[in-house]
Amino acid sequence: MILEAEEVMFGSVFGQALSVLPTLLVVVVGLIVVLVSGNRLPGRARVLAFLGGALLLLNLILSVVWALLLPELIMRGELSFREFSPINLVASVVLNLMHGIGIGLLIGALLAARSKPTTVPTSVPGMPAPQPMTTSAPQPTVPTQWGPPTS
Repeated sequence: MILEAEEVMFGSVFGQALSVLPTLLVVVVGLIVVLVSGNRLPGRARVLAFLGGALLLLNLILSVVWALLLPELIMRGELSFREFSPINLVASVVLNLMHGIGIGLLIGALLAARSKPTTVPTSVPGMPAPQPMTTSAPQPTVPTQWGPPTS
């Protein structure tokens, strides 16, 4: 059975859409979580996370468009192999840079969201106050008449 060009294109579109669906869902859900997080995320972390997620979503969309557009341009004869190589190189570099920057923004959001170290309370109601730690062994207390020998 010989497939028509439309059937091949539909299979390509369907396969491409199906392959990016898990990533698309994760990015969209992540953006929604960031948008509804309210004050649970500090301002800078929320902005960085949103920018990183938005950049990853844009990268995903552009990657799919490029992957679908490329075969169409080649089938129509509008793009020769000599033209394809440099254009594909530029598109790949731009898409990979976008991906790396998006991941970097998400990592920056994680670092910006780190909370300051909490201080240990000095006392708890109903409990004795903690004793300071010493690095040397405790010195025994002895009566003064038992003090060190004098020579």
